[in-house]
Amino acid sequence: MTLTGSSLRPPDICSHGRVYRADELIERVGRAAGALRALPVTRLGICLPTGWQYIATLFASWYAHIPAVLVSPKLPPEDVGDKLTQTGVSAVVTDRHDLDVARIDPARLWEGPGSGPTMVPDAWALATLVFTSGSSAEPKAATHQLSQHVASANGVIERLGLGPEDRWLLMLPLYHVSGLSVVFRCAMARARVVLSRKPLYEALASSRATHVSLVGTQLQQLLDQSSYQPVPPSLKAVIVGGGPVSASVLAEAQRRNWPVCTTYGLTEMASMVTLSEPGTGLDTAGWPLPGRRVRISTEGEILVRGGCLFAGYWQSGELHLPIDEDGWYHTGDLGRLDTGGRLEVLGRKDDMFISGGENVSPQEIENALMTAPGITAAVVVPVADEVFGMRPVAYVKGDHDELQVGAHLSRWLPKFKIPELRPWPAEVPAAGLKVPRRYFAELARGVF
Repeated sequence: MTLTGSSLRPPDICSHGRVYRADELIERVGRAAGALRALPVTRLGICLPTGWQYIATLFASWYAHIPAVLVSPKLPPEDVGDKLTQTGVSAVVTDRHDLDVARIDPARLWEGPGSGPTMVPDAWALATLVFTSGSSAEPKAATHQLSQHVASANGVIERLGLGPEDRWLLMLPLYHVSGLSVVFRCAMARARVVLSRKPLYEALASSRATHVSLVGTQLQQLLDQSSYQPVPPSLKAVIVGGGPVSASVLAEAQRRNWPVCTTYGLTEMASMVTLSEPGTGLDTAGWPLPGRRVRISTEGEILVRGGCLFAGYWQSGELHLPIDEDGWYHTGDLGRLDTGGRLEVLGRKDDMFISGGENVSPQEIENALMTAPGITAAVVVPVADEVFGMRPVAYVKGDHDELQVGAHLSRWLPKFKIPELRPWPAEVPAAGLKVPRRYFAELARGVF
Protein backbone atom coordinates (compact mmCIF):
# COMPACT_ATOMS: atom_id res chain seq x y z
CA MET A 1 0.00 0.00 0.00
CA THR A 2 1.31 3.45 -0.90
CA LEU A 3 0.36 6.72 0.71
CA THR A 4 -2.08 8.90 -1.19
CA GLY A 5 -4.49 11.59 -0.12
CA SER A 6 -7.34 9.11 -0.19
CA SER A 7 -5.47 6.25 1.49
CA LEU A 8 -4.60 8.13 4.68
CA ARG A 9 -8.02 8.53 6.21
CA PRO A 10 -8.94 8.20 9.87
CA PRO A 11 -9.81 4.66 10.91
CA ASP A 12 -13.14 3.73 12.39
CA ILE A 13 -12.92 4.35 16.13
CA CYS A 14 -14.97 2.58 18.77
CA SER A 15 -14.65 4.92 21.76
CA HIS A 16 -16.09 3.51 24.99
CA GLY A 17 -19.03 1.93 23.19
CA ARG A 18 -19.71 4.62 20.58
CA VAL A 19 -18.53 4.09 17.01
CA TYR A 20 -17.11 7.01 15.01
CA ARG A 21 -16.94 5.87 11.42
CA ALA A 22 -14.26 7.06 9.02
CA ASP A 23 -16.75 8.97 6.85
CA GLU A 24 -17.99 10.86 9.91
CA LEU A 25 -14.47 11.54 11.16
CA ILE A 26 -13.22 12.86 7.82
CA GLU A 27 -15.82 15.61 8.02
CA ARG A 28 -14.63 16.53 11.50
CA VAL A 29 -11.01 16.38 10.34
CA GLY A 30 -11.79 18.79 7.50
CA ARG A 31 -13.46 21.16 9.93
CA ALA A 32 -10.51 21.09 12.31
CA ALA A 33 -7.92 21.35 9.52
CA GLY A 34 -9.64 24.49 8.26
CA ALA A 35 -9.58 25.99 11.75
CA LEU A 36 -5.87 25.19 12.11
CA ARG A 37 -4.97 26.68 8.74
CA ALA A 38 -6.61 29.95 9.82
CA LEU A 39 -4.19 30.23 12.76
CA PRO A 40 -0.55 31.37 12.70
CA VAL A 41 0.65 27.88 13.67
CA THR A 42 3.75 26.19 12.25
CA ARG A 43 4.06 23.42 14.88
CA LEU A 44 1.05 22.08 16.74
CA GLY A 45 1.44 20.65 20.21
CA ILE A 46 -1.02 17.95 21.30
CA CYS A 47 -1.29 17.38 25.03
CA LEU A 48 -4.47 15.34 25.51
CA PRO A 49 -5.61 12.10 27.09
CA THR A 50 -6.12 9.24 24.66
CA GLY A 51 -9.46 9.50 22.87
CA TRP A 52 -11.13 9.96 19.50
CA GLN A 53 -10.44 13.71 19.64
CA TYR A 54 -6.71 13.04 19.92
CA ILE A 55 -6.76 10.81 16.83
CA ALA A 56 -8.89 13.27 14.87
CA THR A 57 -6.59 16.15 15.85
CA LEU A 58 -3.61 14.21 14.53
CA PHE A 59 -5.27 13.77 11.14
CA ALA A 60 -6.36 17.42 11.12
CA SER A 61 -2.76 18.54 11.63
CA TRP A 62 -1.59 16.35 8.74
CA TYR A 63 -4.35 17.58 6.42
CA ALA A 64 -3.43 21.14 7.39
CA HIS A 65 0.27 20.39 6.67
CA ILE A 66 1.27 21.20 10.27
CA PRO A 67 3.64 18.83 12.12
CA ALA A 68 2.25 17.52 15.42
CA VAL A 69 4.39 17.53 18.56
CA LEU A 70 3.12 14.84 20.94
CA VAL A 71 3.56 15.52 24.66
CA SER A 72 2.42 13.45 27.62
CA PRO A 73 -0.51 15.04 29.50
CA LYS A 74 0.89 13.48 32.69
CA LEU A 75 3.96 15.73 32.76
CA PRO A 76 4.17 18.79 35.05
CA PRO A 77 3.75 22.15 33.28
CA GLU A 78 7.46 22.95 33.39
CA ASP A 79 8.36 19.75 31.51
CA VAL A 80 5.61 20.30 28.96
CA GLY A 81 6.80 23.87 28.43
CA ASP A 82 10.40 22.75 27.91
CA LYS A 83 9.39 20.23 25.25
CA LEU A 84 7.17 22.72 23.43
CA THR A 85 9.93 25.35 23.45
CA GLN A 86 12.50 22.79 22.27
CA THR A 87 10.38 21.94 19.23
CA GLY A 88 9.17 25.45 18.34
CA VAL A 89 5.49 24.92 19.19
CA SER A 90 3.41 28.10 18.97
CA ALA A 91 0.06 26.59 20.05
CA VAL A 92 -1.11 23.44 21.80
CA VAL A 93 -4.39 21.53 21.68
CA THR A 94 -5.08 20.70 25.31
CA ASP A 95 -7.69 20.65 28.03
CA ARG A 96 -5.12 21.87 30.58
CA HIS A 97 -5.03 25.46 31.82
CA ASP A 98 -1.60 25.46 33.47
CA LEU A 99 0.57 25.76 30.33
CA ASP A 100 2.30 29.00 29.35
CA VAL A 101 1.59 28.74 25.61
CA ALA A 102 -1.29 29.62 23.29
CA ARG A 103 -4.04 27.11 24.07
CA ILE A 104 -6.51 25.64 21.58
CA ASP A 105 -9.61 24.17 23.20
CA PRO A 106 -10.07 20.72 21.62
CA ALA A 107 -13.85 21.15 21.60
CA ARG A 108 -13.59 24.36 19.54
CA LEU A 109 -11.80 22.56 16.71
CA TRP A 110 -14.98 20.73 15.79
CA GLU A 111 -17.28 23.77 15.62
CA GLY A 112 -18.51 25.33 12.39
CA PRO A 113 -19.91 23.84 9.19
CA GLY A 114 -18.74 20.37 8.29
CA SER A 115 -16.87 19.85 5.03
CA GLY A 116 -14.31 17.33 3.87
CA PRO A 117 -10.64 18.26 3.67
CA THR A 118 -9.68 20.57 0.82
CA MET A 119 -6.02 19.55 1.10
CA VAL A 120 -4.40 16.12 1.18
CA PRO A 121 -1.52 15.04 3.42
CA ASP A 122 2.02 15.52 2.11
CA ALA A 123 3.74 12.13 2.35
CA TRP A 124 7.22 13.68 2.49
CA ALA A 125 6.54 16.51 4.93
CA LEU A 126 7.44 16.27 8.60
CA ALA A 127 4.39 14.85 10.37
CA THR A 128 5.24 14.05 13.99
CA LEU A 129 7.78 14.85 16.67
CA VAL A 130 7.74 12.14 19.34
CA PHE A 131 9.94 12.25 22.40
CA THR A 132 12.08 9.22 23.13
CA SER A 133 11.62 7.68 26.56
CA GLY A 134 14.86 8.99 28.03
CA SER A 135 15.42 5.86 30.14
CA SER A 136 19.19 6.19 29.83
CA ALA A 137 19.58 9.71 28.42
CA GLU A 138 17.68 12.96 28.07
CA PRO A 139 14.56 12.62 25.89
CA LYS A 140 15.04 13.68 22.28
CA ALA A 141 12.44 14.73 19.70
CA ALA A 142 12.43 12.05 17.01
CA THR A 143 10.87 13.36 13.80
CA HIS A 144 9.04 11.30 11.16
CA GLN A 145 7.48 11.95 7.80
CA LEU A 146 4.06 10.45 7.10
CA SER A 147 5.66 8.06 4.60
CA GLN A 148 7.90 6.63 7.33
CA HIS A 149 4.95 5.92 9.63
CA VAL A 150 3.10 4.33 6.71
CA ALA A 151 6.12 2.17 5.82
CA SER A 152 6.15 0.93 9.42
CA ALA A 153 2.43 0.18 9.30
CA ASN A 154 2.60 -1.65 5.98
CA GLY A 155 5.23 -4.10 7.21
CA VAL A 156 3.07 -5.03 10.21
CA ILE A 157 -0.06 -5.27 8.06
CA GLU A 158 1.73 -7.67 5.70
CA ARG A 159 3.09 -9.87 8.50
CA LEU A 160 -0.17 -10.04 10.49
CA GLY A 161 -2.59 -10.02 7.56
CA LEU A 162 -4.41 -7.08 9.15
CA GLY A 163 -7.63 -6.14 7.34
CA PRO A 164 -11.01 -4.35 7.58
CA GLU A 165 -12.51 -7.09 9.73
CA ASP A 166 -9.93 -6.56 12.50
CA ARG A 167 -10.16 -4.50 15.70
CA TRP A 168 -7.06 -3.27 17.54
CA LEU A 169 -7.55 -2.48 21.23
CA LEU A 170 -5.43 0.62 21.97
CA MET A 171 -3.96 0.30 25.47
CA LEU A 172 -0.76 2.33 24.95
CA PRO A 173 -0.50 6.14 24.97
CA LEU A 174 -0.67 8.06 21.71
CA TYR A 175 2.27 10.27 22.67
CA HIS A 176 4.46 7.14 22.36
CA VAL A 177 5.22 5.69 18.97
CA SER A 178 3.88 2.31 20.15
CA GLY A 179 0.40 3.78 20.52
CA LEU A 180 0.66 6.09 17.51
CA SER A 181 1.66 3.20 15.26
CA VAL A 182 -1.61 1.39 16.05
CA VAL A 183 -3.51 4.31 14.52
CA PHE A 184 -1.46 4.14 11.31
CA ARG A 185 -1.87 0.37 10.99
CA CYS A 186 -5.62 0.59 11.37
CA ALA A 187 -5.86 3.59 9.05
CA MET A 188 -3.95 1.86 6.25
CA ALA A 189 -5.65 -1.54 6.72
CA ARG A 190 -9.14 -0.03 7.25
CA ALA A 191 -9.25 -1.83 10.59
CA ARG A 192 -10.95 -0.38 13.68
CA VAL A 193 -9.26 1.27 16.69
CA VAL A 194 -10.96 0.33 19.97
CA LEU A 195 -10.76 2.54 23.08
CA SER A 196 -12.04 1.25 26.40
CA ARG A 197 -11.91 2.12 30.11
CA LYS A 198 -12.76 -1.43 31.15
CA PRO A 199 -10.22 -3.78 32.76
CA LEU A 200 -7.99 -5.29 30.10
CA TYR A 201 -9.51 -8.78 29.90
CA GLU A 202 -13.06 -7.42 29.92
CA ALA A 203 -12.14 -4.87 27.25
CA LEU A 204 -10.68 -7.58 25.00
CA ALA A 205 -13.67 -9.87 25.40
CA SER A 206 -16.44 -7.28 25.12
CA SER A 207 -14.94 -5.44 22.13
CA ARG A 208 -14.19 -8.64 20.19
CA ALA A 209 -10.68 -7.27 19.63
CA THR A 210 -8.41 -9.19 17.29
CA HIS A 211 -5.15 -7.48 18.26
CA VAL A 212 -3.65 -5.63 21.20
CA SER A 213 -0.20 -4.20 22.00
CA LEU A 214 1.02 -4.38 25.61
CA VAL A 215 4.08 -3.93 27.79
CA GLY A 216 5.16 -6.68 30.15
CA THR A 217 3.32 -5.38 33.21
CA GLN A 218 0.08 -5.24 31.22
CA LEU A 219 0.53 -8.86 30.13
CA GLN A 220 0.88 -9.82 33.79
CA GLN A 221 -2.32 -7.88 34.57
CA LEU A 222 -4.11 -9.68 31.75
CA LEU A 223 -3.10 -13.07 33.12
CA ASP A 224 -4.16 -12.08 36.63
CA GLN A 225 -7.58 -10.86 35.40
CA SER A 226 -8.23 -13.98 33.33
CA SER A 227 -7.12 -16.74 35.73
CA TYR A 228 -10.20 -18.87 35.07
CA GLN A 229 -11.31 -17.33 31.80
CA PRO A 230 -10.72 -18.57 28.26
CA VAL A 231 -8.84 -16.61 25.63
CA PRO A 232 -11.43 -14.51 23.75
CA PRO A 233 -12.08 -16.38 20.48
CA SER A 234 -11.71 -13.23 18.39
CA LEU A 235 -8.12 -12.60 19.55
CA LYS A 236 -5.36 -13.23 16.99
CA ALA A 237 -2.28 -11.58 18.51
CA VAL A 238 -1.10 -10.07 21.81
CA ILE A 239 2.06 -8.11 20.92
CA VAL A 240 4.35 -7.57 23.91
CA GLY A 241 7.32 -5.18 23.86
CA GLY A 242 8.73 -2.12 25.56
CA GLY A 243 11.49 -4.01 27.39
CA PRO A 244 12.29 -7.37 28.98
CA VAL A 245 9.34 -9.55 29.94
CA SER A 246 9.52 -12.20 32.67
CA ALA A 247 10.16 -15.62 31.17
CA SER A 248 7.73 -17.10 33.68
CA VAL A 249 5.00 -14.69 32.56
CA LEU A 250 5.61 -15.56 28.90
CA ALA A 251 5.58 -19.27 29.76
CA GLU A 252 2.30 -18.91 31.64
CA ALA A 253 0.74 -17.02 28.73
CA GLN A 254 1.91 -19.73 26.34
CA ARG A 255 0.59 -22.50 28.61
CA ARG A 256 -2.84 -20.84 28.65
CA ASN A 257 -2.83 -20.46 24.83
CA TRP A 258 -2.66 -16.67 24.68
CA PRO A 259 -1.40 -15.75 21.17
CA VAL A 260 1.56 -13.74 22.45
CA CYS A 261 4.11 -12.27 20.02
CA THR A 262 7.36 -10.75 21.27
CA THR A 263 8.81 -7.75 19.49
CA TYR A 264 11.74 -5.34 19.38
CA GLY A 265 11.18 -1.78 18.33
CA LEU A 266 12.27 1.79 18.85
CA THR A 267 10.93 5.29 18.34
CA GLU A 268 13.49 6.00 15.62
CA MET A 269 12.08 3.14 13.49
CA ALA A 270 8.45 4.22 13.99
CA SER A 271 7.77 1.26 16.32
CA MET A 272 8.30 -2.45 15.66
CA VAL A 273 11.40 -3.77 13.89
CA THR A 274 11.02 -7.50 14.60
CA LEU A 275 8.10 -9.74 15.55
CA SER A 276 7.73 -13.38 16.55
CA GLU A 277 4.93 -15.72 15.54
CA PRO A 278 1.97 -15.97 17.96
CA GLY A 279 2.79 -18.32 20.82
CA THR A 280 6.21 -19.46 19.52
CA GLY A 281 9.81 -18.33 19.74
CA LEU A 282 9.09 -16.16 22.78
CA ASP A 283 12.70 -16.41 23.97
CA THR A 284 13.62 -14.04 21.12
CA ALA A 285 12.19 -10.85 19.64
CA GLY A 286 11.36 -12.61 16.38
CA TRP A 287 12.23 -11.97 12.76
CA PRO A 288 12.65 -8.59 11.01
CA LEU A 289 9.38 -7.28 9.60
CA PRO A 290 9.00 -6.52 5.88
CA GLY A 291 10.76 -3.29 4.93
CA ARG A 292 13.27 -3.50 7.81
CA ARG A 293 16.85 -4.71 7.88
CA VAL A 294 18.77 -5.74 10.99
CA ARG A 295 22.42 -6.61 11.44
CA ILE A 296 24.82 -6.96 14.35
CA SER A 297 28.06 -4.95 14.38
CA THR A 298 31.41 -6.45 15.27
CA GLU A 299 30.95 -4.92 18.73
CA GLY A 300 27.59 -6.69 19.16
CA GLU A 301 25.41 -3.62 18.60
CA ILE A 302 22.04 -3.87 16.85
CA LEU A 303 21.99 -1.80 13.64
CA VAL A 304 18.77 -1.08 11.73
CA ARG A 305 17.61 0.58 8.52
CA GLY A 306 14.55 0.69 6.28
CA GLY A 307 11.78 2.86 4.92
CA CYS A 308 10.45 3.52 8.42
CA LEU A 309 13.73 4.99 9.71
CA PHE A 310 13.06 8.48 11.06
CA ALA A 311 14.02 11.79 9.46
CA GLY A 312 16.23 12.68 12.43
CA TYR A 313 16.26 14.38 15.83
CA TRP A 314 15.04 17.95 16.02
CA GLN A 315 17.90 19.78 17.72
CA SER A 316 18.59 23.53 17.90
CA GLY A 317 16.15 24.32 15.11
CA GLU A 318 17.31 21.71 12.61
CA LEU A 319 17.21 18.01 11.86
CA HIS A 320 20.13 15.75 12.72
CA LEU A 321 20.07 12.20 11.34
CA PRO A 322 22.73 10.06 13.08
CA ILE A 323 23.42 7.26 10.61
CA ASP A 324 26.70 5.80 9.43
CA GLU A 325 28.07 6.08 5.91
CA ASP A 326 26.16 2.96 4.84
CA GLY A 327 22.82 4.28 6.13
CA TRP A 328 22.61 2.16 9.30
CA TYR A 329 21.21 3.57 12.55
CA HIS A 330 23.17 2.42 15.61
CA THR A 331 20.54 1.63 18.25
CA GLY A 332 22.80 1.46 21.31
CA ASP A 333 21.27 -1.96 22.07
CA LEU A 334 23.30 -5.15 22.17
CA GLY A 335 22.01 -8.28 20.51
CA ARG A 336 22.61 -11.32 18.38
CA LEU A 337 20.84 -13.16 15.56
CA ASP A 338 20.24 -16.88 15.96
CA THR A 339 20.73 -19.40 13.18
CA GLY A 340 17.13 -18.87 12.09
CA GLY A 341 17.57 -15.09 11.77
CA ARG A 342 15.63 -14.22 14.95
CA LEU A 343 16.84 -11.33 17.09
CA GLU A 344 17.83 -11.74 20.73
CA VAL A 345 18.21 -8.46 22.63
CA LEU A 346 20.95 -8.48 25.28
CA GLY A 347 20.73 -5.00 26.78
CA ARG A 348 21.93 -1.43 26.39
CA LYS A 349 25.50 -0.83 25.26
CA ASP A 350 25.83 2.24 27.49
CA ASP A 351 24.52 0.33 30.56
CA MET A 352 27.56 -1.96 30.58
CA PHE A 353 29.98 -1.62 33.49
CA ILE A 354 33.17 -3.31 34.68
CA SER A 355 33.32 -5.32 37.89
CA GLY A 356 36.69 -6.73 38.87
CA GLY A 357 37.93 -6.34 35.31
CA GLU A 358 34.93 -8.16 33.80
CA ASN A 359 32.26 -6.64 31.56
CA VAL A 360 28.79 -6.83 33.10
CA SER A 361 25.50 -6.32 31.23
CA PRO A 362 22.62 -5.35 33.56
CA GLN A 363 20.06 -6.84 31.22
CA GLU A 364 21.79 -10.23 31.23
CA ILE A 365 21.34 -10.29 35.02
CA GLU A 366 17.79 -8.93 34.74
CA ASN A 367 16.90 -11.66 32.25
CA ALA A 368 18.20 -14.30 34.66
CA LEU A 369 16.30 -12.72 37.56
CA MET A 370 13.08 -12.71 35.56
CA THR A 371 13.29 -16.50 35.25
CA ALA A 372 13.52 -16.89 39.05
CA PRO A 373 10.36 -18.04 40.88
CA GLY A 374 8.21 -15.20 42.21
CA ILE A 375 10.05 -12.26 40.60
CA THR A 376 7.86 -10.06 38.41
CA ALA A 377 10.19 -7.08 37.85
CA ALA A 378 13.92 -6.45 38.20
CA VAL A 379 16.32 -3.59 37.56
CA VAL A 380 20.08 -3.98 37.91
CA VAL A 381 22.42 -1.01 38.42
CA PRO A 382 26.08 -0.70 39.46
CA VAL A 383 27.29 0.66 42.80
CA ALA A 384 30.82 1.61 43.75
CA ASP A 385 32.89 -1.06 45.52
CA GLU A 386 36.39 -0.73 47.05
CA VAL A 387 37.47 -4.20 45.91
CA PHE A 388 35.80 -4.66 42.50
CA GLY A 389 35.38 -1.03 41.42
CA MET A 390 31.71 -1.67 40.69
CA ARG A 391 29.32 -4.43 41.69
CA PRO A 392 25.73 -5.18 40.63
CA VAL A 393 22.71 -4.35 42.78
CA ALA A 394 19.23 -5.58 41.83
CA TYR A 395 15.92 -4.03 42.83
CA VAL A 396 13.33 -6.79 42.58
CA LYS A 397 9.55 -6.98 42.86
CA GLY A 398 7.45 -10.01 43.69
CA ASP A 399 6.86 -12.74 46.24
CA HIS A 400 10.21 -14.52 46.31
CA ASP A 401 12.66 -16.21 48.65
CA GLU A 402 16.12 -14.59 48.58
CA LEU A 403 17.99 -17.86 49.13
CA GLN A 404 16.06 -19.57 46.34
CA VAL A 405 16.77 -16.67 44.00
CA GLY A 406 20.48 -16.83 44.80
CA ALA A 407 20.55 -20.57 44.15
CA HIS A 408 18.68 -20.06 40.88
CA LEU A 409 21.09 -17.36 39.68
CA SER A 410 24.14 -19.48 40.51
CA ARG A 411 23.02 -21.92 37.80
CA TRP A 412 22.96 -19.17 35.18
CA LEU A 413 25.56 -16.57 36.14
CA PRO A 414 29.17 -16.50 37.31
CA LYS A 415 29.67 -15.42 40.89
CA PHE A 416 30.80 -11.87 40.07
CA LYS A 417 27.49 -11.23 38.25
CA ILE A 418 25.21 -12.37 41.08
CA PRO A 419 23.75 -9.15 42.49
CA GLU A 420 22.86 -7.95 45.95
CA LEU A 421 19.04 -8.03 46.15
CA ARG A 422 17.14 -4.98 47.35
CA PRO A 423 13.35 -4.48 47.65
CA TRP A 424 11.45 -2.62 44.96
CA PRO A 425 10.70 0.95 46.13
CA ALA A 426 7.16 1.86 47.13
CA GLU A 427 6.92 4.49 44.38
CA VAL A 428 8.77 4.64 41.09
CA PRO A 429 8.56 7.78 38.92
CA ALA A 430 6.92 7.36 35.55
CA ALA A 431 9.21 7.12 32.52
CA GLY A 432 6.80 6.34 29.74
CA LEU A 433 6.85 2.66 28.83
CA LYS A 434 10.34 1.97 30.12
CA VAL A 435 11.90 1.61 33.54
CA PRO A 436 13.60 4.83 34.74
CA ARG A 437 17.05 3.25 35.11
CA ARG A 438 18.65 6.53 36.17
CA TYR A 439 16.28 6.72 39.14
CA PHE A 440 17.38 3.29 40.35
CA ALA A 441 21.06 4.18 39.86
CA GLU A 442 20.61 7.29 42.01
CA LEU A 443 18.63 5.30 44.56
CA ALA A 444 21.48 2.79 44.81
CA ARG A 445 23.96 5.64 45.37
CA GLY A 446 21.85 7.00 48.20
CA VAL A 447 20.81 10.20 46.43
CA PHE A 448 17.23 9.87 47.78
